[in-house]
Amino acid sequence: MIKKLIEVDFFYSMRSPWSYIATYQVRDISIKYNIKFNIRFVYPIALRIEGFFEKIDPLFAPYLLRDASRVAEMKNIPYKWPIPDPIVMEMPNKKYNKELKSPKIDNNQPYIHRITRLGVLAGLYNKDLEYVYNVAKLIWDGKTKNWDKGNHINNALRNIGLNPDKMNSEIITKKDEIEKIITNNEIIHRQTGHWGVPVFGFNNEPFFGQDRLDVLLWRLKQNGLEER
Repeated sequence: MIKKLIEVDFFYSMRSPWSYIATYQVRDISIKYNIKFNIRFVYPIALRIEGFFEKIDPLFAPYLLRDASRVAEMKNIPYKWPIPDPIVMEMPNKKYNKELKSPKIDNNQPYIHRITRLGVLAGLYNKDLEYVYNVAKLIWDGKTKNWDKGNHINNALRNIGLNPDKMNSEIITKKDEIEKIITNNEIIHRQTGHWGVPVFGFNNEPFFGQDRLDVLLWRLKQNGLEER
């Protein structure tokens, strides 16, 4: 008897520590259950919502940093805020720039554009989960110095069976096509019922956050999810 394959949308930002932390759980779930997570890459909320840092409570960022660090520690997941930050922005500095009250997003975003577009391409090659597990780990686990330089990303692509030369070329030649996919993902993301990441979408029902994966599994089992 052929087991029912259940598909779930996984809205993912390469700059989200919560998306990274969820990756480990999603990988384990994918191994255990007859499920396919379709990773829909979106840009970080700092880019998706204009003036985000001017609108949000100033306690948002400090709490996020503290909470992500302790959850990763609790789950024994290697974690450190990446250097460089995937988002290029100027931070408030009382000594050098007293007028800047909140982070200022740079118009030039080479890091997040590259790693998000590569992720979309990896999905087109049916390697999206492998991509986030390997490349996000490269960025977030704190073990790789200067993750953006040298052959770190190229080697990660090669290790999961992708051609880095071809993909680095395609994110340029297919830029418009890739951006349309990202824009469509962001539309579907909101239609699913939430604005944050990670969000898991199933049957038009959103499950926000890595701490809702157990609730998602409960719902999926109600809909026939089986172990492999």
